[in-house]
Formats: sequence, structure tokens, C-alpha cells
Amino acid sequence: APASKILLGVPYYGYKWSTTGNGPNSTVNPNQKGATADTYENIVSELACSAQFRTGGWDAYAQSPYLAWYSPASNDPCDGNFGSWRELYYDSAASLGIKYDLVNQSNLRGAGMWALGYDGGAPELWNEIAQKLTTVTPWDQVGTGLASSDPAAAGGTNRIDAFIRGGDSAVWQSTWDGTRWTAWASLGGRVFSAPAAMSPGRGRLDMFARGGDNRVWHRWWDGTTWHDWESLGGNITSGPEIASWAADHMDLFVRGTDRHLWHRAWNGTQWLAWENLGGILTSDPAAVSYTSGRLDVYVRGGDNAMWRRMYEMGGWSDWQSMGGNLISAPAVASCANLSLDVYAVMSDRALWHIGSNVTSIGTWESLGGQWAGGPAATCEKGASTVDVFERAQDGSVWHSALASS
Repeated sequence: APASKILLGVPYYGYKWSTTGNGPNSTVNPNQKGATADTYENIVSELACSAQFRTGGWDAYAQSPYLAWYSPASNDPCDGNFGSWRELYYDSAASLGIKYDLVNQSNLRGAGMWALGYDGGAPELWNEIAQKLTTVTPWDQVGTGLASSDPAAAGGTNRIDAFIRGGDSAVWQSTWDGTRWTAWASLGGRVFSAPAAMSPGRGRLDMFARGGDNRVWHRWWDGTTWHDWESLGGNITSGPEIASWAADHMDLFVRGTDRHLWHRAWNGTQWLAWENLGGILTSDPAAVSYTSGRLDVYVRGGDNAMWRRMYEMGGWSDWQSMGGNLISAPAVASCANLSLDVYAVMSDRALWHIGSNVTSIGTWESLGGQWAGGPAATCEKGASTVDVFERAQDGSVWHSALASS
């Protein structure tokens, strides 16, 4: 058959049997039963077991790892009680990677997998598939800071600013200056949510967070100096979100104690009164403006789907479901008029993306990874890539520049 019609089958399990010695490919012990399959889940446990006289390594001929040990007839620390040497050959990420290289080198169509009892507790095997058989989303680490919240980001000309809540509950900032990420620097405060940030232009940055009093607190940078924290009031249960559809105009969004979306606007002179926009929110909101006079707000609803509400022509639309099964707050960015890119972490803990424009909404696509929380996204108008940030399971912050819609 042609290569494009061939599938390479890859078993996600090993084989073990009783032998007469402890070297690789030892003679099978004729007094014991034959080989038995062993799930990868059990193999991980056996690698951690305190087996007697355990040896092992890499079998260059088989291109596979192996393990050998002695199982006494009684009181076996690994619960075998075979009274014989035991040998196990199994697949690891390294041996599977060799098989996947064969798939790619031979222009085969794909790989089929058998998973006997594999329960996802050891993701290195699935990660190897992503590395070898899919287009991998490139990520770079932002400094060495450890976040205790989802990140926030604000983009400007030749500059990106990332913000996190650190382990000390202060807000921390790292800046991309066109060449490198600066070291994380503390902006102080004691916040109880992920921060939100935006750059309305002219070298200015505005940053928001929920304080210990459940009010919105605001701090801004004038291009030289960070000004003191100020309270914007409210009684909120989420991190805030900020967007702008015009110079000297800002729109602040939060979740209230009633789980509704609440909005407050800055008109260039003062903050206006809070406005109740309804809905049932189970996440922080995300908001963006892709053109003057237009706002799009995204939230996770009570059904864990993503919901959108739009402001245009002086009025708000009804709520609209965009599907999905989210476990994080969404993030949204706009690189061009009439174009939006939305990101969220789904129940598989991978990052997912959906694009939309004025006439249509795309379909969700997985960008992979295993993330600890929701993303942040920012894009300078006219750019072709969205700068996306995520927090890994160990609290490290990562960045990727992804093609915009």
C-alpha cells in the first residue's frame, strides 16, 4: 500500500515475564508462565517500587528501555512473589519518539494507539505525540516569576507589558522592549484577583485589580512614573477587565455579588455610575474594542460555555452563546477592524482559540498545552500576531505570538 494509506500502530503498554537472569533479553524461565501485558500506569508504579537487585537501561537493539529485578517467592516489595528474575520492556517518550520519527520520515499518514488502562496520569506520552505529530505552538518563558493568578497584558508600539499577582499578593510587571523581557518588578499593593491592564496610547498604562475590600483599585503609569493606587468602588467577586473604544475613554467590567456583569465608563474627565448588564458569570470578564463605538465582552456562563454581549450604536445586544466547555476566564484581542481572536482553557486544560469577524464566527481549535489558568491576549492594531500569555502548572508565565484571524 502507498505510504499515505498506512497507519503505524503504537501500543501504550509493555510486556513483562520471568527470566533466568537480569540482563537485557534474558532467557525466559521455562518454569513460569509466559509474557503478560503491563499498562503504562502500572509501569510508572513499578519504576518507583523498591525491587530487589534492580537493573535496567536502554536496549540499543530494541530501541526501548527495559527493567530487570528479582522477585522473591514471598515478601516481595513489589507484590509479585514469583521466586524468579523478572524483566519488563516498555515504551517511554524516547522510544515512542523514535517510532513517531519513523512515521514522519516514511511519510506515513498517522499513528494508531492502544491504551490499556492509561488514565492520563503521566502526560509525557501525549506530549510526545504533540511534539512529533502536530504543529506545536511555540512558547517562551517570561522571566522567572511565579504567578498566583492568571496573567494580564497590554500592548503598545514595540512594547508589551505583562502583569501577574505574585506569591506575595502584590502586582508584578515584566516588559518586552523589542529585544528581551525585563526581570519581574513589584508594583506593590495587596490584590485578590488577576490584574487587568491596557495601554490607551501616548506612553500610558492603566492597571486594575480587586482589593481585599472587594473594590476595584486602579494605578496608572504616565510614561515615567507609576501613580498611587486609587479606589474605584464597587463590590465585586471577580478580577476586573478594561477596554477602550476611543482616546480618553475606558470601559471597566466586573462581576458583582449577584453574578451579573457590571460596567463603569471613564469619559475622559470622570468615572460614570455603575451599570448592570445582567447575565450569569462564572469567570472574570474579557473585553475588547475593534473599532470606535463598539465593545465586545466575553464571559464563561453558568453552563460553562462562552457567552458574548456587544455594545454598538449606543445600545447593548442580547447575550449570545459561543459554545465550548471552559474551565477558565476567556481572553480576547483585536488586531484589525472587524476582527477578533478569543482564547480560553477548556476541560482538557489545553488552550483553545476561536476567531470571529463582523459576518461570521469560526470554530474552536485546540492550541494544546496543559495550563493552570486562563490566558491573557493583546494585539497592536495592524499587527498580524496576537501576543498570548499563559500560566503553567508550576506558576511560570509563558508567551506565544499567534497568527491573528
